[in-house]
Amino acid sequence: MKGKIKKLLLIIFSILLMTGCSDKVGNVSEDQEQDDGIVNVLYYYLDGSEDDYNLKVAERMLRKYGKENNIEVRVKKYSNEELSHDDFALKRNTMLQSNEADIVFDTADNLYEIKNKCGDYSKLSTYENIWDNLKGYYCIPLFLESKADKLNDEAFEVYGIKPEKDVLTRQEYYEIKQFMKENGARFALNKCEIMELVEYYTIKNNVRIKDEEGKYSVNEDALKQTVKEVYEDVEKNYDTIDEEKIKNYDTDYEIRDEVTNKVIRAWNTVLFWKMADYERIIEYISNSGVYEGGKSPDSSIVIDDIAVQAGRNFQYTSLFIRKNSADEVYKIAGVLLTEDYYKAIGPIKQKPDFSPAIDTPGTREYINVDENWRYAGEIGDDAVAKKGVELFNRYYEIIRQKDISNIFTSRELREIIPDFIVSEMEKLIKNPEQVNRLDRDIDDFIVNLNVRHNS
Repeated sequence: MKGKIKKLLLIIFSILLMTGCSDKVGNVSEDQEQDDGIVNVLYYYLDGSEDDYNLKVAERMLRKYGKENNIEVRVKKYSNEELSHDDFALKRNTMLQSNEADIVFDTADNLYEIKNKCGDYSKLSTYENIWDNLKGYYCIPLFLESKADKLNDEAFEVYGIKPEKDVLTRQEYYEIKQFMKENGARFALNKCEIMELVEYYTIKNNVRIKDEEGKYSVNEDALKQTVKEVYEDVEKNYDTIDEEKIKNYDTDYEIRDEVTNKVIRAWNTVLFWKMADYERIIEYISNSGVYEGGKSPDSSIVIDDIAVQAGRNFQYTSLFIRKNSADEVYKIAGVLLTEDYYKAIGPIKQKPDFSPAIDTPGTREYINVDENWRYAGEIGDDAVAKKGVELFNRYYEIIRQKDISNIFTSRELREIIPDFIVSEMEKLIKNPEQVNRLDRDIDDFIVNLNVRHNS
């Protein structure tokens, strides 16, 4: 009950904040520029986490730059040991309303509900440093990251597959899985497998939520087709349907061959994240073992370009500036969009685990890339080095050039279509006649989407 009350209060505050129904709190108008020479910084952190460290570095740099420019910086911060993020969001909304917070650090996901209260980031002297695909949104990520998977090529060999490239995109990986299923491969059906299946068909059918002037819509025919195809794939290509495994994040990557009945373990093997640095990539490829004895370092690699575009696993500290903040706020905040901040977040004598979100000559030199963000250092002649540089270059190409607008939405909004597809699939598994209700369920889905999330 307590949690529900907090959620309700959070919704009420958010509505007030977005509509401006209450334009004054503590006799200070939220639309009035407050120029008192003080910059108020607010953030929430997970005690002992990487974000905790990165935020402390940001705080230190803001204080230092403020002192050098005779600008007083006041910081209020709350840890997960003190209060929940829901409670923090209530405090944040109140402080924004009363002009007690000029700069807020949080993830784009958590900042989504206050998107209409952001400032004009073009006022930052270093705004042009950030990558073009990050411009024009309600917050600015301070660094970025994605992931890759190393696969067990034994599964490829069984089905005579020889990938033409060392580094596969996620959709290429999904196409290979479909080919394997057509030739007798039977993957264990767990939550991970279900979500990959849903992702494959939603991309194939281009199912996505469209926001047209505050009203959400979905291509109903494409959504209906996707539900049917996921259901038909599960019915045709999977042996057992265990509802508990579908709901829980079971990571059993067993593959059984339908013809030989041979079990192949370790399809999806080593997951690694830190791809910002070429040397770190080489270390992963060379030394990472694989689950249940797959081949290393010859294994194929799947770069999760879809996660980047979908906004999954991509939520890191972002800079938010309140609307109508004074010039001093923009003056000191600009220091965070420089190579000085990026270099400072790295461990001692190591480069940062995260990728920069800026393009400056100093940053490129530090990472050792050319003007096109391709690796400019020495590359060995062995297969590991060639695979490493391909992965490195592809990684920066994806996070710099892809449409990543889905990062700047709420997690609930990103997950609502996959959740609906899985729910409808489960209904069809229990009762195939449910297909006759699918049109009505989709209509209800779109109505509820707009009632719950209308911006």
